[in-house]
Amino acid sequence: MANPYGKTVGGLLSDYAGGIFKTNPNAMTLLPLQVSDKGDVGIAMPQIVPAIANELYDAFTLPGDVYSGKREANAEEALRFTGALAGGSLLAPVPKNALRMFGGPSAKTANKPALKKAQEMELDGFSENEIIAQTGWFRGADNKWRFEIDDTEASIGRFPTEKQLNNRSSIKQTLTHDKLFEAYPELADIPLRPGYGGSFKGSFRPGADGEKDKILVGVLANKMTAYPALTAGARQEAKEGMTSTLLHELQHAIQRRENFARGGNPGEFVDEAVKATDSIPAINKRLSEASREIEAAEKDVLKAVGVVETALAREKVNGLKEVYQSILEQKEEAVSKMDPLGRYFNQAGEVEARNVQARIDMTPNERASIIPRTTEDRARSAQEIRLNKDDIMSEYDKIVRGEID
Repeated sequence: MANPYGKTVGGLLSDYAGGIFKTNPNAMTLLPLQVSDKGDVGIAMPQIVPAIANELYDAFTLPGDVYSGKREANAEEALRFTGALAGGSLLAPVPKNALRMFGGPSAKTANKPALKKAQEMELDGFSENEIIAQTGWFRGADNKWRFEIDDTEASIGRFPTEKQLNNRSSIKQTLTHDKLFEAYPELADIPLRPGYGGSFKGSFRPGADGEKDKILVGVLANKMTAYPALTAGARQEAKEGMTSTLLHELQHAIQRRENFARGGNPGEFVDEAVKATDSIPAINKRLSEASREIEAAEKDVLKAVGVVETALAREKVNGLKEVYQSILEQKEEAVSKMDPLGRYFNQAGEVEARNVQARIDMTPNERASIIPRTTEDRARSAQEIRLNKDDIMSEYDKIVRGEID
C-alpha cells in the first residue's frame, strides 16, 4: 500500500515506524513537504512560523533531491532535517499586555510565609485553586513551587541597533522591568548579543565554566535593521515583539536559577531520534516473531486435552501476549523519540516559557482564579521534565514534612 502521507519527511518516518507513527496534520510536529501545481517543493507547516520552514528548506537539498528522483532519502536525513531548528526558541504569537513570568523561592521578593502556608494547605487537602487564591503560590509541571511576576510594566527603552547591541553590557540597558530585576537582580546584568537567521528571534545561552549567561536576540526577526525606517506604529510593534522575546528567554534564566524544568532546542534530540529510528526494524521483527508464537500457542490450546493441559496452554498464551505488549511498548517509546521538534515543544521549560506569553492581561483576582496550569499549551502528562541539575527538595518542603527542624 502506498504511503498515505505521500513523499514527505513525516511519511518516510511513518514507514519506518510500521504504521504507528503518523504526522499530525493539525500540529505538524514534523516537517511534511508539499508540491505546488507548478511542481515547486515547499513545506506544509500551517502551525509553525512559515519563515522558519522556508529557512529550513533553503538549508537542505533533501526535499528537492527526493522529489526530483535524484536519490532516496533515509530516515537519518529526515531527522536531521527536523532538528535543524536547533539554536533558537520558537516563540508563540503574543497579544499586547499578555505577559506574566514565574518566579520561585529564590527570588528576593518571594513571599516565604505565604509559601509555607501554601505547603501546609496542600498537606491539609486544599485544592490548587484555593491555595493560589490565598497564597499566590502553585506547583509547576516539575512539582516545584512558583508565583507570578507581573510583566505589564516591562518595556523596551531605547530600541537597540545591531551595533549598540554588540556594545551594550547588560539587558537592563535595553529592557525596563523593575519587578523582575527586584526579584532576580542578577538577571539585569545578563549580556545581550545579536543573533542571525531570518526567523531567529532569540535564545538563552547558559554560561559554563564561570562564564555569564547570555541572551541572543535575532537582528532580522526583531527588525533591528529596518527599525529606523519603520512607521511609529511599526516601531511600537517591534518594541512589543522584542519585549516578548526577552521575557521568554528570561524565563529560561529563572528556570536555571530555581532548578525548574528547563527548555531546550530540537537539535538536542536528533541523535536520540536517529538511534530510535534505527531500532524500529529490529523491533518490528520481534513483534512479528512474537505474533507467530502467540498464534501457534493458541492452536495448542485448542489441541489440549484435559483441564490441566488446557490451563497450562492458556497460561503460555497469556505470557506470550505480555511479551508482545512489552515489545509494543518499546516500539511506541522509540516512535515517541523520532520527533525532535515535537519533543522540543513538549519540554516543560518550553511550555512554561510559552505560558509566560499566553497569560491574558488579568487582575490579581483573575490571576488567582485562573491558575497557570489551565493556560499551558500541553497537558501536564505530556510534558517532559528535564532539570538543570540534580533535584533537591526545598528546605520548605522538608520543614513542612517534618524531615528537618
